[in-house]
Amino acid sequence: SDVVAGRCAPADAIYPCVTMPGVSLMPAPASGEDLVPERVMLRLVPLLKRYFDRVILDSPAGVGRGFRAAAAADCALIVCNSDPVCIRDASIVRRLLTELEVPQQRLVINRFNAEYFGSLSAGREDAGGLRDLDDVIDQSGVRLIGIVPEDRQMTAAFQRGCVPADDLPGMTALSRIAARMNGVSVPLSL
Repeated sequence: SDVVAGRCAPADAIYPCVTMPGVSLMPAPASGEDLVPERVMLRLVPLLKRYFDRVILDSPAGVGRGFRAAAAADCALIVCNSDPVCIRDASIVRRLLTELEVPQQRLVINRFNAEYFGSLSAGREDAGGLRDLDDVIDQSGVRLIGIVPEDRQMTAAFQRGCVPADDLPGMTALSRIAARMNGVSVPLSL
């Protein structure tokens, strides 16, 4: 919010991430009243892209007031769980991102639990029509870039502010997604 209000230059609001060398962070406004307007993001993101390999905008779930800031993106990762409500929301987000002319959109299926998904979809018409992961992809309308399994150890580490071990299933999935984002051909796997 200091950058948006003109109280400091963008470079003064960027901090190195102590747990991830090579990663820098610009904190988001602390309150909803300080949401960054779309017009500001359309100027700020190209400026930041001059100095960084990637500029990642993290936004809360849904399409609230701050969603239009996505207009500054050239790629969007739509993260959703594999339940019917989340998939419907992912489809809505895809449509809105298309309206904002965000050219690349990819789907990340998060917190995937094969056992739960199987029980949700096994022979049940009330499962939202989900028979398999292809149905999740088809109903969202977004090309899949990766599947992150439910990983309680990874979640617990993040919640403690720690970097999870690289060999955890969730971290392996995130590394594979990052590689795909950088153009490396990595097969999808669960």
